[in-house]
Order: sequence, then structure tokens, then C-alpha cells
Amino acid sequence: MVRAFLCTLIMGAAAAEKQRVAVVTSGSLRTFLNCNASFFRRVVQPNPSFVFDFYYFAVADGSDAAAARALRRPGRHPGLRRLELEPYKEALSGLESDLPRLKDLPAGDGTARGKATNVALMFRSISKADALRRDDARQHVLVIRTRPDLRWCSDLNLTAALQLAHGKTVMVPFAEDNLVFDQVAVASPRAMESYADAYATFRDEVDRNPQRSLYPEREMWRHFRSAKLRPLTMRRFRGVLVRSGGRAEDSFSKLRRDHGALGAVAMPERVRVCDE
Repeated sequence: MVRAFLCTLIMGAAAAEKQRVAVVTSGSLRTFLNCNASFFRRVVQPNPSFVFDFYYFAVADGSDAAAARALRRPGRHPGLRRLELEPYKEALSGLESDLPRLKDLPAGDGTARGKATNVALMFRSISKADALRRDDARQHVLVIRTRPDLRWCSDLNLTAALQLAHGKTVMVPFAEDNLVFDQVAVASPRAMESYADAYATFRDEVDRNPQRSLYPEREMWRHFRSAKLRPLTMRRFRGVLVRSGGRAEDSFSKLRRDHGALGAVAMPERVRVCDE
């Protein structure tokens, strides 16, 4: 009995010593149910020495009712700490208040053409999601920023990431030619707070340059420059974005279409089969 009691104490102490990682997710939940298992398979399970806390902020447009119900069901999502769903109309109203010049911006080019509202909503949602994390008293050693429509196709080594997450370093899958990948980021809590403040930089840029069209990865690069963040490339990252209807496309597809020459030399091979 004494031995069993001691074993219980030792196991309890070991569990208490696990370091906490915050997972901050923002974006539409419409294909979340097709993607969430991949995060547990590729990030949570390969890192058993960490405890994960999840924070979700999503703009609800009616296409994500099933995912919202699943998240709200008690006990359905391990480690869920905060969930906030904002109706699409309210999100648009918030944008109009924050960015009255947004509607007057040029349409832009490539895959970002006509997507100024989507780009603005992305930066705003990143900020809102990280605010949920910061309002929680739990202490974390790392923060992962991801999207609900991203299916992870490669493992993430958090022990290695923890050794690299110093100062203003932010780990991202791609950062070249004044472009910074905006779907995934890993950083210390303080660096992630600076990263998530991209919406403030974005608003300043729109106010100062109303004649300039938007491209999301370039706007993120402008924020890195303004906040003096240091991008560090996660070269082993692989993922696909799952669109409505279940169609999946490599997470670099839009960058490749818009920057073909750069894609050939600075981006990973296209994901054709995602073994999640």
C-alpha cells in the first residue's frame, strides 16, 4: 500500500511538472471537424511531455454550426479553455469602425484580388484569439498559432522549438522576399503577443497607404519589420488547407501561384498525400 501511494505521488508530481503549451486558433470553423484530429495526431501525441491549452476565436458565418456545436459540447475537446464565436455581421461592423478606408483600397492582384475584407478579418481574428490566451492565468512556455481549416501533415517537435524560442524569434514555415507565411507560427508567449499585434500594424498601414492593395503575407512581413520580430523557418512543416466540400490544397498553393519562381527554390515540395 505504501509503495502504491508513493508511486501515485511520483506520477502526480511528474504530471504537475509538464510544461504548458497554448494553442491559439482563429478563422472559420467550416472544415474544422475535418482537420482537428490531425493536430492531435501530429502535434499533441508526439509531444507527451507537454500539456496543451486551446483557445478559439472564430467568425461565425452559418457554415460552421456543426463544428460550433461540437466545440461547445462539454468534454468533447480536451484542454479547451476559451471559445468565442463572433457573428459575421458583427465582425464586419467592427472592421468598418476600425478601418473606414478598407472599402476604398485597390482590388489587388493574384489570389488576393478583391480579398481586402478577408485579409483584414484574418489579422483581426489573430489578435482576438491571442487576447483569449492572455486573459487566462495559465502560464505557458510556448504558443502555437494555427487555423481551424489546416490539416497538419508533419509532426512538430516542441522540445526543439522550445530551445529556439528566445527573444523576438517567431518560427514560421516560410519567410522570404518580403513575405511571411501567416497560417502557422510558434513562439514564446511574449513574442506571440507581439506577433498577434499585427492587426494594429495592419490598421496603421491601411491608414497611411490607402492607395496600396493588400497581400496577406506581405502585410505580415511589414508587421515583422515594424515589431522587429525575427522569423525562423520551420523547414519540415507540411500541411493542407481543407476547403468547403472537403477539397484539400497544399498550404503553399496560393503563394506558388502568385510567386512561381520563388516557389520553385524557396518552398517545400507540394503535399500530394497528407498522411495525418
